[in-house]
Parts: sequence; structure tokens; C-alpha cells
Amino acid sequence: MSVRKLTKKKITLGVALNYILIALLTFVCLYPFLNVLAYSFSGYNAVLAKEVTFYPIGFTLDAYKQILGRTTIWTAMKTTVIVRYCFEPAAHNFRSICAFHFGSSGKKGADRYDSVHDVFRRGHDPYISGS
Repeated sequence: MSVRKLTKKKITLGVALNYILIALLTFVCLYPFLNVLAYSFSGYNAVLAKEVTFYPIGFTLDAYKQILGRTTIWTAMKTTVIVRYCFEPAAHNFRSICAFHFGSSGKKGADRYDSVHDVFRRGHDPYISGS
């Protein structure tokens, strides 16, 4: 059984600059989200005084209580669920049928696009009616 010696890896200037760049980009991307969360959990007076940055000042859940107390938010949630689980599968099935039909038409490129465009412009399928 051999014993391996632990060797230190050398960090080059390029690798160090990559780490710094990734850290800066991460901060720039996450800062707006942290700021919005801090504002949402902060007290009314701290928000008006513009004292909030990364962390909430005067922690409170009043904003969430007010939003969740309205009936419009629950109506919007219900509409989102209905659209997601009812209309999106129907749209997917429609796209699949169109893709199968126009994919098997034998036309290529711009001619295929014209065929799809004709169906929606004329309101019927030119291959079935012969026009």
C-alpha cells in the first residue's frame, strides 16, 4: 500500500481572475433578489427612510399578510393552475398534430413555412381541399 503525498495546487493568475469574475457576476445577479427580499420583510418606516440594503430592518410579515389576504391573488393563482394544466397540454397536442402533418408533407424550407402560413391565413388545409 502506497502513501500519496498531498501536494498543493498552484493557483495561477488566470484561475484567480476567473474566481474573482465569477464572484462579481454572482453578486451582481443576486443583489436585486436579496434587496427585494429585504424590502419585503422590512418595516414600513425603514423602507420609507431608505435604510434597507441586504438585510431586513424592523422584520415584519405585514406585507405578506396584506397580499395573501386579498382575493385577487388567489384568483390569479387559480387561473395560473387552470392554464398550466388544461390549456398547455391542449396546445402541445395541437402543435404535435401540426408538426406531424406538415413534417410529412414532403415540402422543404420556405415551402413548408408557406404551407403552415396558408392554413392559418385561409382557415383551411390546402392539401385536403386542393386549393
